[in-house]
Amino acid sequence: MTQSQRDWSARWTPIDDVPDLSKEKLAAFYEPMQIAHEYLMGDRGHVFLEVLTTLNMYRGKGVGRALVQWGNDLVDEMGVE
Repeated sequence: MTQSQRDWSARWTPIDDVPDLSKEKLAAFYEPMQIAHEYLMGDRGHVFLEVLTTLNMYRGKGVGRALVQWGNDLVDEMGVE
């Protein structure tokens, strides 16, 4: 993955229709995660589930757990961290 692909702003496009959501607010959320991710994983192959969320109507029904399990299964299939 190139440095530009690692940059959070290359993966997450601005959301123009959400009130009060600016590039600065997105940067405040994503940049610390990106720094920690790069520090911990470096160039080692891995799967990174960056942001997972469910709609309120699906909360408490195992949907989030299923998403995390999907990621864990993918990691096992790929043989990476």
